[in-house]
Amino acid sequence: MLKPDENAIDVKYIDGPFKYLSNVWRFEPDGAGCAVRFFIDYEFKSRILGALMGTMFDRAFRMFAEAFESAPTSSMVSHRRPNLAERLQAQASGRVSPSRGG
Repeated sequence: MLKPDENAIDVKYIDGPFKYLSNVWRFEPDGAGCAVRFFIDYEFKSRILGALMGTMFDRAFRMFAEAFESAPTSSMVSHRRPNLAERLQAQASGRVSPSRGG
């Protein structure tokens, strides 16, 4: 669920191989850009599937987080592009086409 006024995205799990899945994104102003807070918690319905896939999921999410952390910040110097929270807010208000991304 997009919450533009809170600069947040809360992902709600509906159906699939998980017993539950909670995923939260928070976007906080940080100088000329924004800090991204990412949280995920899940459990597979099947213990066997959890044993087989759990390590892979953990590794994938760790790699995902490391990619964010190691992304260069030099592009935020003088001609700052709107951050993700600003683009999502613009899309939610209908000011920007989602296909163009702002």
